[in-house]
Amino acid sequence: MSRLFLILCLLSLSRLVSAQTYTIQCELGGIIPEMNNLELKVRPVTMESHVIGNNIFFNINEPKIFAMIVNSIETVDNVGTNLSTMKILGARTKNKENGRESQITLDRKTVEFNGYHDVLFHQKVVRINIHGNCQTPVAN
Repeated sequence: MSRLFLILCLLSLSRLVSAQTYTIQCELGGIIPEMNNLELKVRPVTMESHVIGNNIFFNINEPKIFAMIVNSIETVDNVGTNLSTMKILGARTKNKENGRESQITLDRKTVEFNGYHDVLFHQKVVRINIHGNCQTPVAN
């Protein structure tokens, strides 16, 4: 009887900490101000997002120029901040060692994407400002 109770408790607990993953299709472009406002052409991007408690996670894998992982978790290497309000969903991540930052915000009503990502380019850190529009998130 106690073994069944323990299994039921573990199953209940696992549901509390699990998160629904959402896939968000976007059309994103960018500008690199440090390179004479070099414009990056608009490209289709697939972003994954999920929320666990008060923490939010975003992941963009492709195209490589827009690839980033942004979340609100504080780890040994990064400081994360949840930027979410009634108007936006968002997070910022800053690397403690090198100071590079990444940020993503999504307008809750229009699903407009705004963000930035610091990257190393020819031994210099440059910021890519990223903007565009996304479709309504789809649960996986």
